[in-house]
Amino acid sequence: MNSHIYPKKMNNYARLIKDAAQCLVNSNKTQTSNLKGGKQMKAYILISTKPGTSLEVVKRIKDKVKEVVAADAIFGRYDAILILEAPALENINQVVYRIIEKDPNVIRTETSIVLEII
Repeated sequence: MNSHIYPKKMNNYARLIKDAAQCLVNSNKTQTSNLKGGKQMKAYILISTKPGTSLEVVKRIKDKVKEVVAADAIFGRYDAILILEAPALENINQVVYRIIEKDPNVIRTETSIVLEII
């Protein structure tokens, strides 16, 4: 890799991360202000598990977490997918970090926050 290109790419990457974070903050403010209308934040959680454990992970999380709208063990790059709905980003954050990632059979997660519920 050319050393003169690397900082520019990193600056672009940092700018993208900053913009994404700002979108989440703005989305959280919008979603929170719309709670009176019954709106929720929605997130897709993609989970990689230890081999042979995806079904039990999905069942365990589905039983523990009231914010889970749907949960499935899947084939492909990830082993499971969850759909969460919660009143605020902080609630989703707590579920992911305090419950899902604490499961001993969860290797990693990837969270995608829904831009707008249609």
